[in-house]
Amino acid sequence: MNHEQSKAITTYLKELRKCFPVFNSSEKKFYNSIKTLVEECSATNPNLTKESLIKSIGEPKEIVARYLIDVDTDILYKSISFSKHIRTIATIILITILASVSIKLFFDYRNFLEVRKAYMNLEIYEIEQH
Repeated sequence: MNHEQSKAITTYLKELRKCFPVFNSSEKKFYNSIKTLVEECSATNPNLTKESLIKSIGEPKEIVARYLIDVDTDILYKSISFSKHIRTIATIILITILASVSIKLFFDYRNFLEVRKAYMNLEIYEIEQH
């Protein structure tokens, strides 16, 4: 397999992977079956390009669309809903962490300014005593 073939396969599989709304075990099995099919095509076709892959296997969006039509809608809905909840929770956690760090930095900076001011006053006081 030459560099162009490898690049065509990688690009095709990346596009295919991006088309899935969720990527659970059933989607991974389907993806792996398509990946095997792509590898078989590359073994039989020495001049494999992305266009020839699309002609022989199909457009990645169309493949995923056909797969999603065949999938049980309840399972797909639960998977998408679960993924949405995970993203929401992750976003809330990230915002909370960023807010906490910002507040801590604000108070640390404020304390730094107070200590610097107190240190300057101490130096002035010591100079006046001498």
